[in-house]
Amino acid sequence: MHQAKPALLYCSFKLTGKCTLNCRQCGIPGQDVLGDMNLESFERVLHKLRSYGTRRIILSGGEPVIHSQFRDVVKLIDDYGFRHTHLLTNLYYSAELQEEVTELLFRYQMSVNTSYDGIGVVADYLRGGSQVSEIVERGMQMISIANRKHGRQIKPTMTVILNAKNIHQLPQILQRSLELGWWLNVDFYRWSSSSHNECDELKLLDYAVVKHAIDMLRKAPNLRTPMWLYDGFEAYFRGEQPKRCPYLDNPSLGSKFFIQQDGELQMCLSGSAGNILTTEIDEIFAGSQWQERLSEFKSCPGCWNACYTITAGWKPYLHKETLQQMIRNYI
Repeated sequence: MHQAKPALLYCSFKLTGKCTLNCRQCGIPGQDVLGDMNLESFERVLHKLRSYGTRRIILSGGEPVIHSQFRDVVKLIDDYGFRHTHLLTNLYYSAELQEEVTELLFRYQMSVNTSYDGIGVVADYLRGGSQVSEIVERGMQMISIANRKHGRQIKPTMTVILNAKNIHQLPQILQRSLELGWWLNVDFYRWSSSSHNECDELKLLDYAVVKHAIDMLRKAPNLRTPMWLYDGFEAYFRGEQPKRCPYLDNPSLGSKFFIQQDGELQMCLSGSAGNILTTEIDEIFAGSQWQERLSEFKSCPGCWNACYTITAGWKPYLHKETLQQMIRNYI
């Protein structure tokens, strides 16, 4: 059967491998040897994406805002007329840089997501920093205050990855998200993608603990993670959940790509589909490297998470709780 070509309506840039934190679950800083993506390469890729039909640009890293030309990066995206820019930032940096980032968010109407994986010493342990939750919350407060001032133009979102070290803090985390006025995505620790470290100490092995957390999440009024995803976790923990892969089940609209600093077009598994700096996008998706990656996806046992599973098709969204949630969140 013919495999639909990815529409590439949205695409992520890994602007830099440098980061201000050293999170236990993240393998990016330790793997990276490329540094910052240079501005000329960035613009060349933007031009190709705009011509191909990409509408949304996602900026990630490492920590994207410490890219040496971050202001120029966001201005270029605006100059090229992309419909939307989304920033993934850990907010763990100086108050001066937090203020600068906040100003850029509203100048260019960017949406923003930050990680919030614990409070106090738990956050410090998981993220490899000092006073992590205090510094991150300072930045979140700045953005919330600016958002109220601008008439709530954006919906800032915090992502929580629950693991064996922080799941006991979920009630406090939920409360802080409401106090800070941020929307909420919550997932569970995983290590199947190439950018994650496998840490035994973080693994959740008792589904009763996971189920208790899910029961709390169902009551969170600011939750954006689709409810249907949580219904599948029990079967996934037992190894019984049917495989749902966006690259295979919804290749045109669901495939997710990450452009490395050297132009390599990567996915969740290691390996590249091709180099977007040296090859036209149509040629990449007609080429042998992309076919090799598709073969790897077919042999992959599958995953179940809020990063990939939720873009594998529309049918799961025909789910009472999820439909009610979507009406509440977006209408």
